[in-house]
Amino acid sequence: MQYKEDIEILKDPSKFENFFKKYYREFCLTAYYYVRNTEISEEIVQDTLVKIWEKRDSLDIKDSLVSYIKISIKNSCFNYFKHKKITLG
Repeated sequence: MQYKEDIEILKDPSKFENFFKKYYREFCLTAYYYVRNTEISEEIVQDTLVKIWEKRDSLDIKDSLVSYIKISIKNSCFNYFKHKKITLG
């Protein structure tokens, strides 16, 4: 079950923007832990948050929105390495 505040954040663009600003640094640090590159970390976070916003109506978030996004960022980092491995041979 989603937290009530999380549902409101996913319904309101201005609340999502404020949420993004509040947690952006924390999310970037999560990505940086895996990729060890500031620019790539920021790209991964921005891409992840855009995808979440675009798919917000069909998301099934079982925990807090912050936890869900951190897990999504971690998975995006792993996908980054998987793609990098494929393109580099």
